[in-house]
Amino acid sequence: MDATIGEPSAASPVERDFEGQPLPGAWGQVTLRAIAIAVLLGIVFCFVALRIHMTVGIVPGFNMPASVLSFYGLKGVTTLMRRCGITPLPFTRQENVFLVSSINICTTIAVTGGFATYIIGMTSTVAKTLVDEVDPREIVEQVPTGQWMFFLILNGLMGILSILPFKEVMIVDYRLLFPMGTVTAHLINSFHTPQGAYIANLQVTTLLKSFIGSFSWSLFQWFYTAGRDCGFQSFPVFGLELFKRRFYFDFSATYIGLGMICPQLIAAAGCVAMILLRLSDITAWIGSPGAIVASLVSCGIIVVALHVSAQVMQDLKTGYMTITSSRAMITGQIFGVIMGSVINPCIFLAFQTTATANAPVGSRESEYPCPYANVYRAIGLIGMGGVSELPDYCVVFCLIAFFITIAINSIRLVSLKKGWAIKDYVPSMTAIAIPFFTGSFFTIDMCLGSVLLLTWTKINSQSAQLLSSALAAGLICGDGLFQMPIALLSIFKVHPPICMKFIPSGKQVEVVDAFLRNLQTPTRT
Repeated sequence: MDATIGEPSAASPVERDFEGQPLPGAWGQVTLRAIAIAVLLGIVFCFVALRIHMTVGIVPGFNMPASVLSFYGLKGVTTLMRRCGITPLPFTRQENVFLVSSINICTTIAVTGGFATYIIGMTSTVAKTLVDEVDPREIVEQVPTGQWMFFLILNGLMGILSILPFKEVMIVDYRLLFPMGTVTAHLINSFHTPQGAYIANLQVTTLLKSFIGSFSWSLFQWFYTAGRDCGFQSFPVFGLELFKRRFYFDFSATYIGLGMICPQLIAAAGCVAMILLRLSDITAWIGSPGAIVASLVSCGIIVVALHVSAQVMQDLKTGYMTITSSRAMITGQIFGVIMGSVINPCIFLAFQTTATANAPVGSRESEYPCPYANVYRAIGLIGMGGVSELPDYCVVFCLIAFFITIAINSIRLVSLKKGWAIKDYVPSMTAIAIPFFTGSFFTIDMCLGSVLLLTWTKINSQSAQLLSSALAAGLICGDGLFQMPIALLSIFKVHPPICMKFIPSGKQVEVVDAFLRNLQTPTRT
């Protein structure tokens, strides 16, 4: 492996640009302005990450958007302080890395904190989708918020402290790549050069434009969602029969942005699953009383600690390549854990308030179906009841799918190593599996995003490479951040004024009457 990747002193072309700049001390890299911006951006990215995680299950990496917005935010605050007559501390890349590290850990807590997986898997809503009769001893409807926060803080700190003894071995001795950490370091280093600042300005301008457009589109859609299955998000583009099977285009800027960020094979694999998908029911599964909840909690401990540890090593690699103090990095990561453990449960509670009583969080009909919650609980059931409790032929189908996945992934790895032409066309089996849990609606949006990116690349590849991630981040953030005003409006009992709904032809009067009876439009007093 190239030694220059793991040794910043060897990367002379980059470090030569910073020779005249003094290196701030450890606590000079931890500033109040960075902490304030970390809280603000942490709230934004956690809103977006939680919404995506609770609807689709696939959450893209936010390292690049976090790097761009943190640079722009710190630079803007520094400029504002100068205009107000306040002499600020110099804005350094080390401070930038501290901020990015805090945001990354905060977002990691959003994805691994169980908000769409093991915590929702404990509820009766998810349990009833797997068994006919639910044992109340296997149900936890609501985890106390304070205990949940404390649980996340302890596990996050365990993830940080457990990996620290290995940082010297992995980063300095073995010079491991840690690709995302390396890319983030190169990006931040480039931002703090004159040319990099110009590129960052272009990216932020693109991000803001797409953010405003996405936010405005979400606001427009909200006016037509007064009832269940209303609005553009329930638009039966391909007919009502396919709509019942969750095959439709829902005009979501979030998923279009995901299609632009994720590799094209991810979206294509989703379409393969969309074609193969058929609705089916799972027969009753039985687990030992109380054991399922215990297994889900144990799973949560491992998941949080593992993902936080992985993100910590990526960030430490970034810090190593930008000559950022290890103390400042660890401080930023601990702050990110505390921030994420407080912010994310509050955001989740806000999402819960927007869910209707007949479609709570975790149900298939809900706006937040949390597809992986069923998977987590099902795995717990399998562990408690054994394979004898599975439906007929379930093990056979699982083994067939398992070996097909191994074979396809092996072909993919060999083709990458040998440079075969098929390496760019081997699908992602994980992406194929996800629509079987969530439905196929989001794959159409993602494919549209991939098509837009491919078209853009054909027209102007340099512009697409430079600005596509910023455009996608703006689409995702704008649509995701609109959930904040929706939650606030719901709290204050402000509802959309219109319901746009499509019904089948024939017997329209009966259908409309039944719909109006179930609409539950709030009465005005």
